[in-house]
Amino acid sequence: MVASDSHSTSDPSSVPRAPRPESTRGLLRICPWPGDPDTVQLLLLDHRTLPKIAEVTSIIERVRSRGAHRIRTGVLFPQATELFGSLGFVTVDTLALLELTRIRLTSSAAASPHRVRAIGPFRWGHAVAVDQAAFGSIWGYDRRALRSMRSATPLFHARGVRQNHRLAGYVMAGIGDRTGYIQRLAVHPDFQRQGIARELVVDALMWMQDHSVSSVLVNTGLHNTAALQLYQELGFEISPEVLTVAELTLS
Repeated sequence: MVASDSHSTSDPSSVPRAPRPESTRGLLRICPWPGDPDTVQLLLLDHRTLPKIAEVTSIIERVRSRGAHRIRTGVLFPQATELFGSLGFVTVDTLALLELTRIRLTSSAAASPHRVRAIGPFRWGHAVAVDQAAFGSIWGYDRRALRSMRSATPLFHARGVRQNHRLAGYVMAGIGDRTGYIQRLAVHPDFQRQGIARELVVDALMWMQDHSVSSVLVNTGLHNTAALQLYQELGFEISPEVLTVAELTLS
């Protein structure tokens, strides 16, 4: 399976109450986890700054009072993993961080047997279906998560490939402070191993190259060999830092 992402992930209005996205002192944000009203996601908005333990414990109690059963974090760097671990969070996923420090693509490199075209918000439902098929019900994104990515960076890029009148795969990318981010890449299992993932990543990299980014970042599963091979073939290098997603079960 080629599927890669930057975890940053809904919404049923059933009990327990699913919180709307909200900020805490500008550093932490809580929002519903896609498709699971029992789970709340806790996002660390600035990976360069660690939150205070008192701020995290305050959020834990707030989420507990709302009736949620668990809190799952977004992507954590090693220092944050240690901090959350001290509060009882356990690692549920490990991710590799990859960086491309210079894009060197020609127009011939972007030549594709498939037509890569823009995906508008009105087609995000199709992207959700692909995402759920590629990542599964627990890790798959919903519309809210896609909208969140849309506003995560000043510049945003959403493109897809259609096959047999269906969305076969899509990529979402962003640019902020001259750094590019492959935010989400997913190919439906019915259309994998046809080179679609590579075409989508190259399309995003060409867009970033046109905007003169200085580096590109992406994370993917530590054992997702297909995605790791794809990125390395395009010049990405694996960082020695291992990223994690952690979870706290609330009694």
